[in-house]
Amino acid sequence: MSTSLLSLAKQVTVFKHRQGVHESAAADFLQNVLVASEASFDVQRFLTAVPVIRDAWLQVDGFSVPCEGCSFTGGRIEGKDHIVSSLIWEPALLDTPNINFNPHCAGISCSNYYFAPALAISRTALPQLLSGREVVGEVVVDRFQFESRNFLVGNSSTPRSIVFTHYDSIRTGATDNASGVAVVLDIIANQPDVLQHTLFVLAGNEELSYERPTYWGFGYRAFEKEFGALLGSCERAIVIDSVGNGSAIITQESGLVYLGFPLSRIAEWHSKVYMLHGDMDQLMAVYHSADDAVSTLTEGSLQAARDTLVSFLNLSNS
Repeated sequence: MSTSLLSLAKQVTVFKHRQGVHESAAADFLQNVLVASEASFDVQRFLTAVPVIRDAWLQVDGFSVPCEGCSFTGGRIEGKDHIVSSLIWEPALLDTPNINFNPHCAGISCSNYYFAPALAISRTALPQLLSGREVVGEVVVDRFQFESRNFLVGNSSTPRSIVFTHYDSIRTGATDNASGVAVVLDIIANQPDVLQHTLFVLAGNEELSYERPTYWGFGYRAFEKEFGALLGSCERAIVIDSVGNGSAIITQESGLVYLGFPLSRIAEWHSKVYMLHGDMDQLMAVYHSADDAVSTLTEGSLQAARDTLVSFLNLSNS
């Protein structure tokens, strides 16, 4: 495969807001790419459900304010008693109707989803909201059930290393996480020797599910449920998420590992779990928004992430 990493990431972002039917379309694309690469792979299928926002609106003193729905359930939101930063993940807020914003993002960022009616606005709309007298909004949500797919490529019997990355997204999802998908596809196609001791897992349904309170990471937990023995026997698990926008960093920092890989038994396996990520400050400036476009990535940063991962795997497997 001679395709550049940036081009690969761009092909993935064609499937915008990779949830539900759009995730399935992205999975069909990935399956075709894997077939073309002549790599052997298995497909794990599992049922899940995601919210589909049918309508979302917000008015302040009769004037419309741009917003997006970010909740698993629909309903009205009245008043401005619960205006929250979406960077705060607090279980108590999950059931509180709210209007939220990402202070680091210029656009509308659906950083968190809630189990009560919730609307996301941009930080620039915050003054209008705070100065208004009458605030009312509504979000209309359908629950959509579908069959998600995890693609297992490489050594699926005795892997020394298991590499995880997810292909679903909220909005365009170039950094999060077409970047990780591009890195993995490139290695699978061009460095087949790595597959001898490594299992690559391209996971669906990482961003949203109806599982509480940790609604993200469901696709990873589906793998854990069926293939937990592999996680127990492997020497290391590496999660690739949000690379290509700066330096490639490998860490075992517990907070990032939890956000990127919230397994049911993560405490048991934490000592062997690593995360490969890029510039997290740059990520938060576009997080879960339409601004997370291919322009956030560079070919050089994607190549650096790929080379960092391959070096880590080769050193670990030697």
